[in-house]
Amino acid sequence: MPGPSRRPLARAALFAFALGDAGCGVSAPPCLGPVCASGRECLANRCVPAGARPVNPADERVVANLTGFAVAGDDVPDRAPVALFASRRGRTVLYLAFDPGWKSAGDVDLAFLLLEPAPGTNPVLSDVGLEVWTIGEPWNPRRIAAGDRPSLSPPVNPGLLRGTPPAVARIDVTPIVRALARREHDDGIAIVAGGGSSGGVAVLTGASGGAPRLELYVRPSRGHGAAW
Repeated sequence: MPGPSRRPLARAALFAFALGDAGCGVSAPPCLGPVCASGRECLANRCVPAGARPVNPADERVVANLTGFAVAGDDVPDRAPVALFASRRGRTVLYLAFDPGWKSAGDVDLAFLLLEPAPGTNPVLSDVGLEVWTIGEPWNPRRIAAGDRPSLSPPVNPGLLRGTPPAVARIDVTPIVRALARREHDDGIAIVAGGGSSGGVAVLTGASGGAPRLELYVRPSRGHGAAW
């Protein structure tokens, strides 16, 4: 799969907005409905203070592409699309690895995990809550298929898949990405399905396009400029 792509923020569509305290490493909670509390608004699937400042225009948008994928759960395919859901029998878990080239791009101001709904997905009545974790040890898709699941470790961030209508999920994973940037060995990210519709929400995993990806907004390191 192709490596990370980079372009100046000024040339990219700007959907990400930062909290005033984003530097504290705490993600905003996902919007739980079409309307946030008074004085807040839903931007990039997060309830943030109304009129929150946009990402620093000097930041660059870097997209890290998927390089590894595995899925665990009951009666789930090992190719795209995959329905994320929770039931009495267990929860769907996606294990994702991304091209680590983004680590040389600079300091991460904001990072989002993008999940695309499968085309033709029928709307479901409820949303599906997600937990996004760091993977704590090396893993192999074949071993996961055989039932050997790697351990998960914090940081962990909440996320949400919209059921009606199905929509691209843009999940704030800034603390996770910052933690991965400090790790010598980056084992990737796991998505664990929480509560929601028993039918789940189907997302693409790359076999037919629309692979999960990381969208990062970074302050370029010394020696790297907007000419990337």
